[in-house]
Amino acid sequence: MELTNSIDFNDLKSSNDGSILKEIIDNAIEPKVDFEEPESLTRGPAPAAKEFPIEALGDILGKAVNAIVDKIQCPVSIAGNAVLAVASLATQAHADIELPTGQIKPLSLFLATIAASGERKSAADNEALSPILRRENELMEAHNIELEKYKIDHLTYNESKKRILNEGKVRGQKKDIKTFKQDSEANLKALGPEPSPPLNPMIICPEPTFEGLFLLLSIGQPSVGIFSDEGGQFVGGHAMNQDNKLKTVAGLSSAWDGTSIKRVRRGDGINILKGKRVAFHLMIQPEAAKIFFNDRTIIDQGLLSRFLISAPDTNAGGRYWKDPKKESDQDLLSYHRTIYNILKKPFPIHSNSLNSLNPKTLKMSKPARDRWIVFNDQIEAERGPKGRYASIVGMANKLPEHASRIAAVLSLSEDINAEILSEEYLDRGIKLATYYAEEALRISELELLNPDIILAEKLFEWLKKSWPLEIIGLPEIYQGGPNKIRSKDVAERIVAVLTNHKWLIPLTDGCKVNGVFRKKAWKLHPFIKKFNN
Repeated sequence: MELTNSIDFNDLKSSNDGSILKEIIDNAIEPKVDFEEPESLTRGPAPAAKEFPIEALGDILGKAVNAIVDKIQCPVSIAGNAVLAVASLATQAHADIELPTGQIKPLSLFLATIAASGERKSAADNEALSPILRRENELMEAHNIELEKYKIDHLTYNESKKRILNEGKVRGQKKDIKTFKQDSEANLKALGPEPSPPLNPMIICPEPTFEGLFLLLSIGQPSVGIFSDEGGQFVGGHAMNQDNKLKTVAGLSSAWDGTSIKRVRRGDGINILKGKRVAFHLMIQPEAAKIFFNDRTIIDQGLLSRFLISAPDTNAGGRYWKDPKKESDQDLLSYHRTIYNILKKPFPIHSNSLNSLNPKTLKMSKPARDRWIVFNDQIEAERGPKGRYASIVGMANKLPEHASRIAAVLSLSEDINAEILSEEYLDRGIKLATYYAEEALRISELELLNPDIILAEKLFEWLKKSWPLEIIGLPEIYQGGPNKIRSKDVAERIVAVLTNHKWLIPLTDGCKVNGVFRKKAWKLHPFIKKFNN
């Protein structure tokens, strides 16, 4: 590092007030530094560690995935996630799975597919969702008929109730209160309960707020799915704004857990929903995925660990025209028929409720239980600080449960009346859960799920567009930089990210910035400003 001013250091020795030293600092110009080639903050996608294990899905679901890939030419895991999410939605109302721990868990799966625009996410999702949409349309037609009948029944009920309450007047004179009360109670009991409106027919919704999801589960089907092929709309929508985010995330976590979903509001008081199931499939572009999965609320609430995420390699550049295989249509037809028949099966409902599920409990066979314990211990060995799954410990903690849920979904997809989960299905669930764990590792290593990288990108943009100088001190960052970096500790951490990627070069002896000497200062790489041209 060089200073261009010529200074006689003998003068320094004769200075008692430090004025000469101050003059050196005040007149110092930017140090000269050697720049290296900077590194991208996020690396490009590495090849997928593993291919999606289609064979683990079984004969019906696996063939459906192959058929969708054959027709749509989308990446395999896009079709795999779409089909598995639909299977979860179809089966989750009918059974829970009992773990060897004694805990009883729902079959609800939360899946996320990270893929850029043009990877044919929507086309694959439409093929997978076909039986769901068919059933939803049937429910809608029935709902319209039932609604008209309900309106008549409700009007008749209200008129009858009014007549009973008015019978206290006889020839202009009221009956004595005791007789009136006895007669009214008997007549109202004979009238029966007030008619209930038909359940809302909606099965899937793309981007509900917490209040919207709560309302849907209150007045609609007890088993629903959140399926969004435009995840950016969900991430940037009303459900995930600052006022609603915590409620939405907490509500989704409760839905995955299968616990009661609670809402406390001043207007309509305290409401608790029991016996509800929610499946979730979020198809999302990489930039929106960075925002969603790096959100501190989502991480702190544990929602990220509940997701099975896949980020497939692109097929772009290799999707040349070919006629689909003849058997693809037949395989899709078999899949549609299987899912549709499950959807038509009446829900197991509590006797005192219209839409509170009372699913059976699927138990593991002894070989399946033994296999689960072995898998659980294998994962436990890799959860420690030096283990393979140290960087995804939250997801790894839930991996045996993920495997159990997937296995139960596969079992009921092939036999909705199954009572026991066999070792074969658990092995298939483990294979799929392991695939998702490997994907989570790969995504983590790509720094796609690193909140500091997101903040580093924000600081980079601020330096590029808003900072006028070629040097900067730490106070300038946490006092005037991006809002989320307005503390010294956070600023130091995020600056370290840009320094490690060689976008900022530390000035070890400090430097004057805007007339003030800064002990911690950095030189901006010239490429930062070039990006703004």
